Amino acid sequence: MPTLRQLEYLVTIADTGSFALAARVANVSQPTLSQQIRTLEQRLGTTLLERSATGAMLTPVGRSIVVTARRMLSDASDIVALAAGASDRLTG
Repeated sequence: MPTLRQLEYLVTIADTGSFALAARVANVSQPTLSQQIRTLEQRLGTTLLERSATGAMLTPVGRSIVVTARRMLSDASDIVALAAGASDRLTG
C-alpha cells in the first residue's frame, strides 16, 4: 500500500521533472526521496518514472497514478480541515 508521503513525492517529481528539485521542494535529501519512490514502485510492481541525466519523466502508468494521487492528497487535506473544524466547534 502506498503512503501519502510517497504519493506526495511522486506528485512533486511530476511537477518539477527532477529528483533533485523535488527533494528541495519536499525538504528532504535526494537519496531519501529516491528510496521512497523505489519503494513505491516495488510495492506497486511497476515503473512510474523514467530516469535520465536530465531529469525524470512519468511513464504512462505513472501519469495515471499521479492523477489519482493528486485527488487522494486533496481528499487527505480535506479530512484534516474537517477534523480541525470539528475540534474548533467542540472547544467552544
